[in-house]
Formats: sequence, structure tokens, C-alpha cells
Amino acid sequence: MVTAQLHPTRETTLTYVHEADRAVFTGAVDATNIEIFRDFLAMLPSRGDAVIDIARLELRVPEAASLLVETARVLGEGRKLVITVDRPGSPRA
Repeated sequence: MVTAQLHPTRETTLTYVHEADRAVFTGAVDATNIEIFRDFLAMLPSRGDAVIDIARLELRVPEAASLLVETARVLGEGRKLVITVDRPGSPRA
């Protein structure tokens, strides 16, 4: 498991936790940390589908959604970006 956390301001926190089968993002992406969000997305596994959980992530700037699209485009042939919104306590597939 890889964990990274950024606190650019007291109002904004962005956390990335890489688990065995997915990456979990929590917090908010805004103008103060959009480049860090880009870096976190670049850390996704290089094989298989990239699964990310954004149930606790708030996208406060349009560029954040654009980065998700860009990430999906550059994954490579046969790979998909799978976005989930698993809720705490819910059974995972």
C-alpha cells in the first residue's frame, strides 16, 4: 500500500491510497493541488485496468475531470480506467 497526502491549505486536503486492487482518492482537487492530482494519476499501476475509487473525492475545478479523461486516453491498448464510488461498509466485488 502506498499512501500520499497533501495539505496545500487548511481547507484543501487530497489523499491517495494505493491498495492491491485499486487506488482510493479522498479530499478535494482544486487549483492549489491540480498538479499533485496529475502526479497521483501518473502513479496508477502500469498493467491491467486502472481502478480508482472517488467516492470521497470532490472535483472543484473542471481540469480535474479533464485529467481523468486524459488518464483514460493514455493507458494503452486494451486497458480501461474504471471509476468506482464504493461506500464505506459496502461489500466490494
